[in-house]
Amino acid sequence: MKKTAILFASLFLFLGAGISKLQAQESAIKSRLNTYIEATNAGEWDTVLDMVYDKLFETVPRDQMKQLFSQMSTMGLKMEVKEYKISKLSETMKEDGTDFVIVNYDADEKLTLSGPQFTNEMVIEQMKTQFTTMYGEGNVTYDKEGNFFALKGQKTMLAVNAGGSDEWKFIEYNVSNPQQAQLFEQIIPANVITKLKAK
Repeated sequence: MKKTAILFASLFLFLGAGISKLQAQESAIKSRLNTYIEATNAGEWDTVLDMVYDKLFETVPRDQMKQLFSQMSTMGLKMEVKEYKISKLSETMKEDGTDFVIVNYDADEKLTLSGPQFTNEMVIEQMKTQFTTMYGEGNVTYDKEGNFFALKGQKTMLAVNAGGSDEWKFIEYNVSNPQQAQLFEQIIPANVITKLKAK
């Protein structure tokens, strides 16, 4: 009886430690994701790129990515995440000493348009069609007075940790983009991609 009690106590301690570790990991990912989104909304591109999974820069140079981000505001486009909520975190996948966690989240985004190029109704309709393809019917609205799109979407990203610290890095995953799918195959382990496709 005494041995059984000790075994149960040990089991609860083990499970408790495992749950505590998962909670700490979830908290660290959420905290980093908040910082990532706040920096994106503020257009602090160096901070954003510091939090992007480093391997992406092996295929798309960091300077080139920063230039692309900066060009958005020059073109009269400002994207903001107004609200987001994590719907699910996957179990941690370990590959070659690196942890990968799939992060599914719901996001309300706002794309504000400025400049004469966005006064053309045909351009707006083309953009609305593209966004509807990406986000789905009923998830895209255009506010003519404010000249902005409100976008609702279920999105996926990978949280990646190669050092065992709380400094998780991120990379967006868009299954409908064939170019991005090809890019993922170059920098993300096959097992992780399989899980992403099955999510």
